[in-house]
Amino acid sequence: DRGGNSAGHDGVREHVRRVSKQQDSGSSTKSTDTQLLFRQLALRVTVAEQFDEALQDAISLGHDEQWLIAKDQVVEFPAEVLGLGGQAKVIRGTFCHSPVAIKKYKIKANGEISRTVFNEMRVLRHIRHPNIALFYGAVICEKEERIDISLVLEHAGGLLFDSFLIHQFAKQVPEFADSFERTVVVRDVCRALIYLHAQRPCVVHGDLKPSDVMVESRRDGP
Repeated sequence: DRGGNSAGHDGVREHVRRVSKQQDSGSSTKSTDTQLLFRQLALRVTVAEQFDEALQDAISLGHDEQWLIAKDQVVEFPAEVLGLGGQAKVIRGTFCHSPVAIKKYKIKANGEISRTVFNEMRVLRHIRHPNIALFYGAVICEKEERIDISLVLEHAGGLLFDSFLIHQFAKQVPEFADSFERTVVVRDVCRALIYLHAQRPCVVHGDLKPSDVMVESRRDGP
């Protein structure tokens, strides 16, 4: 989640971003069809031909909606890990020479990838809010009998929410300033959640943790 802008006591504006984990929006007939497509992928339909067909349809959709990213446009830095979870890790990288965060999903022992990636692709394609890290697109690579999918996201530099609180205490800033900055962070998280809940159908995070909230510090200027 990324939050709004507000000047802090030291001239620093605190921005909050929430790292992605959401579920979908859409209203038209076409949107309903695409939701069904991603749902088929997430359910890992048992007939291999059906899954392959659904995957090709998703790739075609990515071309049409312009969120499918060519592998040669992305450079990964595997040693620079930004975050680590049970189903994926986030590493630093570049997209067309600009810094990004790349979410790499772990491949299971049977060669399958977590169904979460399809749910996230389904949702993030439509999410646009100042307090949520932007989804640039996805890289889909088919390798023999498995697929690798990476999500390319806006790189939000800063501190995770729990580290931010520890940093605030360590600075020993005046209590009123400390409270102000924390209020800004919470306000910005609420703004992101209000936006998600306003989607139709409603988008529910369901597992918001301090590790999902990134607090950015930006100094006023160009």
